[in-house]
Amino acid sequence: MQRLRLKNRRIKRRKRKGVNEWIVLLFIFFFIVIVVEFCEFIDRGSPLRSLGIKCNKVNHEDVQRMVELNPGTNLFKTKLKGIASKLTKDSRIKSVHIFRNLSEGKVEIEINERIPFVKVLKSGTSKCLEVDADGIIIGETDNISNNVPLITGLSINYSSGGPEVNGINILKRAIEVLKMSVSFNIRMEEISEVNLKDPDDIIFFTTQGTEFHLGNEDLYKRLKRASIILSEIRKKGIPVKYVDLRFGEEAITKM
Repeated sequence: MQRLRLKNRRIKRRKRKGVNEWIVLLFIFFFIVIVVEFCEFIDRGSPLRSLGIKCNKVNHEDVQRMVELNPGTNLFKTKLKGIASKLTKDSRIKSVHIFRNLSEGKVEIEINERIPFVKVLKSGTSKCLEVDADGIIIGETDNISNNVPLITGLSINYSSGGPEVNGINILKRAIEVLKMSVSFNIRMEEISEVNLKDPDDIIFFTTQGTEFHLGNEDLYKRLKRASIILSEIRKKGIPVKYVDLRFGEEAITKM
């Protein structure tokens, strides 16, 4: 009897082992089927119907040309990082947010454009280069407007890579000065021009016609003094034409 019981137990174990093996094989089979179906689904994909583009000044046609996506393109195989890399090579574009809208068959593109902080005047012409707050050249424009300060005294060269400013370091220095001036209550709209012809003497002109000479040292202190003088000019309406802050604590002024 004991031998029969042992044989029965062995038979049951073999049956259980066989059942478990079949379950594992079925699981592997269904897993392979699911993977194959998924790969076929990805391969068929969701076709691109249109592009959703959000931008201000950059033309939609320019964006479409840069991304190189045609209707019917498989959305699953669309490389969004590659598209973003292409777009940010354009100097007008600071950053890009791209995502797939599968429900509408779209690639949505949201563009953060560079904003002009100053304009660099091309000597002898009415053309300017728009430059952002990081010193990046955005592009050329024929519009000399007073919405941002005009930078004069620098030359512009043209190469295969586009326009370049000679004296980019002093230009960036001037941009930092303009940023600092805001903290001293010198509003950007009050500054009409910054002359950088002499790298050792940064000169800015106000919309009231006052010429401030800052030099190129101790700019924080000199801007603070300039803000005090400018505040007095505003309050009292004093017709000051010239202010030189390069010589110690005294300010040389001319009416």
